[in-house]
Amino acid sequence: MQLLYLTLLLAAHCSLAATTNWGMCRDYPVQENFTMAPYLGTWYEIEQTDSEKGHRCLMEQYIVTKDNKVELLTQTVQDDGSVEIHEGELFYESNIKNPAKFHFRVSSEYERMGYLGPEPLSRFVMRYWVLATDYTTYSLVYSCTTALGITHKHYVWIMGRERHLSKNVTDSLHELLKTNNIQVTLFPTDQNNCEIKY
Repeated sequence: MQLLYLTLLLAAHCSLAATTNWGMCRDYPVQENFTMAPYLGTWYEIEQTDSEKGHRCLMEQYIVTKDNKVELLTQTVQDDGSVEIHEGELFYESNIKNPAKFHFRVSSEYERMGYLGPEPLSRFVMRYWVLATDYTTYSLVYSCTTALGITHKHYVWIMGRERHLSKNVTDSLHELLKTNNIQVTLFPTDQNNCEIKY
């Protein structure tokens, strides 16, 4: 029975991504001297590793709450024109000392959707590592999920303070991924015609 469960788990994990790799998630260099205060505010998703997303105009807002937690509000426009807003939270695990290495806990809506895939006992928590940012233009964010430490899958997001980034900036971030041997395919997020009428 355990062998069957393991086989099904690995099959599901591998079917979700072309970037599935053998082994556990690895460590990568992150932004030096990262501080949260200038990172707060609005970011727009420019590129990401999921080719099958049914949304566009993804925008994220990072807000410090009254109890000093960092809340993440994600807003997307769906293919049918409706707007969806989801909540999440950035936090540090007790054993993580690097300020650029967060964890991200998604909202209950994503939990019900099974958004994070087959990672067992994940508590719907992902890594949120800031590999590089200048705080005012771009941010390169990395995450990784694992299936029992046997396979792992990379997730990467390029974020911008505006809805579009210059090719020079995105090219330099692609090069940084290659330098760190993070092999992923990135897909552009549609950030056109994003005026939302309430």
